[in-house]
Amino acid sequence: MVQAARHFAHNLPRLEEKEARPNPIYIGRKGIITVRADEAWERREARYAQSAAARREAERRSAQASMAGKISAKSPLHISNLNRKVER
Repeated sequence: MVQAARHFAHNLPRLEEKEARPNPIYIGRKGIITVRADEAWERREARYAQSAAARREAERRSAQASMAGKISAKSPLHISNLNRKVER
């Protein structure tokens, strides 16, 4: 019997595109992640997280999220602006 560490069956196709998951063992149509594959994936992800590319990507995402928040807060439909009277 295979001991499953994680179950990614519902989103395996999306994760396969990015290669962002451990290698599953397929039993029928169900993808099961073994403990050994999960540990190897965790080590791989930890190495990537410490890389300079990962830090740059995190900074880029943070800046993008900040800019999106500022833009949405300016909208008259934003929750913080709904009770204010809009001049037309």
